[in-house]
Amino acid sequence: MPPPFDFILACARVLARAVGGRSEAESLDRLRSELSHEPSAKFARLAILLGEWKRGGFREGDREAFCALLEQLRDLYLGQCRIAADRARDLLHLSRILACLRTMRGRLRRADRRSGPSERVRALLEQNLRVLRVSAEEFAERLSRKHAVRVSDLVRRAVDEVRRERSSSGDRKTIVLTLDPIGGHGQTWVPRASEAHWLDLFRNLLRNAVEATEDRHADSPTLERDLPPVRMRLVPFKDRPGVRVEIADEGIGLSPEEVHSIWRAGIGRHGENRGRGLTEDKLAFLLANGSLQTVSRPGEGTTFTIGIPSREIPVRPPLLWRQRPIQGAATLFLAAAVVAAPAFLSTPRATVVEDGAAGVVRGVNERGKTVWERNFGIAISRCSPYERTDECPRAVQRNPDGSINSVLIATQPKSGSGEWIFLDGDGSVVWRRPITWTAPRGEGFHALVSNWQVPIRWGDPPRDAYAVNVRDCNFSPSAIQILSTEGEVIAAYYHPGHLSWHAQEDLDGDGIEELVLRGINNRGGADRSLASDVEGTWFGCVLSLGPEDLDGQAFPYTSWEGIPPASEKAYLLIPPIRPGVHGHVAELYVGRPKDAASPNIDAWLADGRSVSLDPFLRPLGIGVGDNTDASRIYGENGLPPTRFAYFREGVREIITIGERRDDHE
Repeated sequence: MPPPFDFILACARVLARAVGGRSEAESLDRLRSELSHEPSAKFARLAILLGEWKRGGFREGDREAFCALLEQLRDLYLGQCRIAADRARDLLHLSRILACLRTMRGRLRRADRRSGPSERVRALLEQNLRVLRVSAEEFAERLSRKHAVRVSDLVRRAVDEVRRERSSSGDRKTIVLTLDPIGGHGQTWVPRASEAHWLDLFRNLLRNAVEATEDRHADSPTLERDLPPVRMRLVPFKDRPGVRVEIADEGIGLSPEEVHSIWRAGIGRHGENRGRGLTEDKLAFLLANGSLQTVSRPGEGTTFTIGIPSREIPVRPPLLWRQRPIQGAATLFLAAAVVAAPAFLSTPRATVVEDGAAGVVRGVNERGKTVWERNFGIAISRCSPYERTDECPRAVQRNPDGSINSVLIATQPKSGSGEWIFLDGDGSVVWRRPITWTAPRGEGFHALVSNWQVPIRWGDPPRDAYAVNVRDCNFSPSAIQILSTEGEVIAAYYHPGHLSWHAQEDLDGDGIEELVLRGINNRGGADRSLASDVEGTWFGCVLSLGPEDLDGQAFPYTSWEGIPPASEKAYLLIPPIRPGVHGHVAELYVGRPKDAASPNIDAWLADGRSVSLDPFLRPLGIGVGDNTDASRIYGENGLPPTRFAYFREGVREIITIGERRDDHE
């Protein structure tokens, strides 16, 4: 967060430009160019300069070049004040961006022209730049969504809504959403005013496809989960900007007469009181804004292909004096001053924890000044919850004003057990505890360390605690422990392989936030029903742990003597494609589309496979990325059916899923 004085000045400047300036952007493409493409190039140049300075490559003139880039960014964002004037939160967001730019410029101008900024100032500039890039991306997305919506978002929302309809009716037929990876040039947008029309159209076609599939297989003894899925995919046009939305089913199909009659109001095969469904009005809207192709064969299925070309979407600034943020400009400015003044006038407290030399930890305030410094004389773990050592903060609990309340750090000895050190907001040591665990059978002992520590809320009622991992530095078996703020181990979960932190969040909508983790299971090959020829190879895994099911050890329950089997909320074991190819889960993406009841979850494996999951981490589909180990191994033959081991509260189930075939045309 920038210093309060910089923020107040930025608020005043934004309000002045909102009243007296004008917006250059007349279309969505121009707006996104000014807010996304141009800033990205300048952010990249700033990062390159900082990287060169870090390696001692500061040159005369670099300071002026850096400041010039910051001023160009300032002018870009000042040009958006008018377009953002209809929402106070957008004006405040823009003020924070401009305040951050002002803070960075002020820090660099105080640096020596020849020798460049000190190591401390350079580290602060790197931190400011990371915050600035994230904030700028959020601002570009927020302004874009005021005027338009992505077709891919509408497709996901339609599928989510139909899934919820099927679940609420007690019917759980499979609906698979398949999206081709589309670059930034293929992200087709439609005007916000047409959002409801497109969403209604996609829902109608998807419902009809599901019902057609049910009708064809109504008398079939096939299990529900083996029914042919209804598929949706996005395919970019080859010859022009735009996208095609394909909805395909293997249902009863349509005759040529039925293909034409489905758009007539009141005509359908599913009886009365089913809503208007597909109507001539909807067909007229579709043809006015895109194209339609229908391919159907009775008894085989139907494919609807909707072409949506990329068109210019106008962006008009709001009528200025009708906007509440402008009408209340003086009130907003005074409120910001009143809120910021106490923090500005009071004694600054530490808001950031930084590493200095080995064993040195510093508390730094918002102005970049060191408030406290502690030297522990031993290496300190610099890993973050995401295991990127220089991009994420430590395990810090904060006060309501953003200042540090407490910090948990872990030492990293070369041998023996490390130590937990708990500091208060002033950097004073509150307690020290040795890192402990129950060692797995048959493993040696070198140094007991922790790779990541995360502040969480845990228990009933929820209270401050820490989720930490503990492992021997030379072996991958690890423990996930919950530490209280007094250093007590509340619960421990043991796992035969390294686990990386993802988040604490409520995936399944039961009101309880679980720990969501990803990683590898070195003993997954013990389940011979998955892959009999790869015993002992790393198996990918994704899991969620709740307060009631944390204690115990993971499958195959044999690595720790005396530790009972765990009963995870959900645990998915993913076999590798062959020995020697790493199949651990490298990334986990959880997206929450607007107005969607459940998240979209995708697990990305190091070998190039991607597995789509439901909110309970149950696998729904599997695909293969281009130019990956998996695509090179299987080529055009495609990925063979994959057998997953899925555990739900201690009950195992074997699930077999074939590859999504979603190649570009």
